[in-house]
Amino acid sequence: MPINGIIAVTGDTQFIEWFREAVILSLILFYFPIREHITDKKDIIILLICFAIAAFATSLGQFNEYYTGISKGLKYAYQIGKSVRVNQSLFTAASIFGLTFLFYARKFSGNILLIIFSVITILALITSFSRTFWFILALQVVLLFFYIPKVKRKKLLVYFILIPSILLLSIGIIFKDNTRIALKVMELRLTSSSKGLGDISIQSRLSEYESVLNK
Repeated sequence: MPINGIIAVTGDTQFIEWFREAVILSLILFYFPIREHITDKKDIIILLICFAIAAFATSLGQFNEYYTGISKGLKYAYQIGKSVRVNQSLFTAASIFGLTFLFYARKFSGNILLIIFSVITILALITSFSRTFWFILALQVVLLFFYIPKVKRKKLLVYFILIPSILLLSIGIIFKDNTRIALKVMELRLTSSSKGLGDISIQSRLSEYESVLNK
């Protein structure tokens, strides 16, 4: 990272901008104290609760940023798809964690809390309009089907109906009169990926990469 910092600064990147990214990458170092001090089930539960609170708070921040953005004179359909695209990895991880723990929660109250948590984090991921992470979450859910015991797969089918229904209701509440437009924008984001290299987003990335390699 320090070597990369030298390259960044000599390439006219401000030090504070590089440092901001480096700090995010350095979070992986938390692995070492966690490995050292998290030793029993109680510790793991406390760690997961802290993670859940952080993910929940970050999701609310995402909603606030997105709502602030679309409330400033929304005139065109494409503006619905413009969002702050940060923390997608967090939202994706939190969503699959919530869905996984749903199958092992023993109390009804625990199930309700996990459903709320999963819906909130999935909604936060949806409002990021990062289709790559949408696909990653969908793939994780498919893999989850093969990992959970057969006796719990019926429960998964129930959640497949329940959670999308809550998500659609929530989208209707958030977008109100623009719900149909919002769903159409999401549909177009997904279907455009099927074009492969013909997708304008992929074309722009390839163009960017070409410019970077040339320099």
